[in-house]
Amino acid sequence: MLEHHQPDATLGAIEGLLELEARHARRLRRGYILALALIAALVCAGLAIVQVVLASQRSDAHLINVAGRQRMLSQKLSKLALAVQVAPDRASKRELAHELAAVAAEWSDAHQRLQTRAAGSRLAGVNSPSTRGRFADLDGDFAAILSAAHALTAAADAASAGQSAGDDPALLAAVRTILAHEPAFLAKMEGLVAGLDQEANQRTEQLGQIERGLVLLTLLTLLLEALLIFRPALARLDATRERLRDALLALAARESAVTDIATHERERIGRDIHDGLCQHLAGLRLLLDTALRRARRGGQLELAALEPALPILDGALAESRQLARTLLPRAIEDQGLEACLADLAKLTSALYRVSCTCVVTRPALEMTQETAAHIYRIAQEAAANAARHGRARALHIELDGALLTVRDDGCGFDTGARHRGLGLLTMQHRARLIGGELTITSTPRGTTLSCRIGGLTEASEDA
Repeated sequence: MLEHHQPDATLGAIEGLLELEARHARRLRRGYILALALIAALVCAGLAIVQVVLASQRSDAHLINVAGRQRMLSQKLSKLALAVQVAPDRASKRELAHELAAVAAEWSDAHQRLQTRAAGSRLAGVNSPSTRGRFADLDGDFAAILSAAHALTAAADAASAGQSAGDDPALLAAVRTILAHEPAFLAKMEGLVAGLDQEANQRTEQLGQIERGLVLLTLLTLLLEALLIFRPALARLDATRERLRDALLALAARESAVTDIATHERERIGRDIHDGLCQHLAGLRLLLDTALRRARRGGQLELAALEPALPILDGALAESRQLARTLLPRAIEDQGLEACLADLAKLTSALYRVSCTCVVTRPALEMTQETAAHIYRIAQEAAANAARHGRARALHIELDGALLTVRDDGCGFDTGARHRGLGLLTMQHRARLIGGELTITSTPRGTTLSCRIGGLTEASEDA
């Protein structure tokens, strides 16, 4: 006999393996989330650095553009100073002097913006120490040119107002000052622009190094993730799955053993019926036949001749009750599942006084006796439940290849109920034993039970 603790131990082992696999899955999930977080952090850091560098490069471009414009403005100041000096009349001097004053104001404002690089402006940023040193170096020439431009404007205004005559010495001195400091200013500004361009190129190179570093860090993170997280986790999962497979095979073997034992038990019950119940019935028939023959000859039926029938009937009735619930219909072997389902429909109609029909659309081929027995029992249980509990008036049993369907027009039941009846659990267990899938749909207007048997070949409709 199969020991009762073995299936329980196997089920416990399976539950333990499933819990172990769930723990491994949770660890793998946490490691995966951590790795993704690291990669996301690296990507976000890279994007932030790139944005900062790009903003700096845009600021550098404006800075270099304004610095280059400073050289052009300084040259324009020199040309306007010479134009004021040689202007033919006072009105022309005054007009050129005003233009020179406007250029000087623009030049001075740009110089100030280049040095301060105020936040919120297109030049926002901080100058490097070398850039600040270059600005300090050209401040002397800048101040001299700006002061001379103001003096030149004042002298031109005075000359146009008639306060001076001829070539004003102050005007000539201002022009000489501008022309004297312009070459030095241009040379230093050229160096300043070259330095700014070099710093911009260095920042671009730094950006490339940062990007390469981030790529290497990302690849390293992925490699460490594969070696330290996924590889061990997958190895543990594979080992757990292998152990789970072995446990499931052991459980299947035990279930097969249980099925074999049940088959042998049914065969024993059949022999018991033949040797016990059938003998009782045969004896009863012989007794009645003898009593009837005597009655025909003598014209009356002796009660004493029938008294031995009661013990025989009691024995037959007790034995039939004992065997009724475990007896497997022998007709499955002789007539096939289709004929047995048809007989089941007739028996259900007669026993429960309902309308029960059976249709075989397509027979299932290559079916073992064990599978056929389970299918029959599922149909039998479903029909009995519908008639007894569902208060159905009409039932329909259909076998369509590998699909068994039982429909009824009863009151239905709650398929999601937490506590299910023994009949439903038995049908689900039988479906699992034959590799099938049991589905139930129930409404207040009726219930449909479907059982699809796995691994069967279906006959074609033309067969």
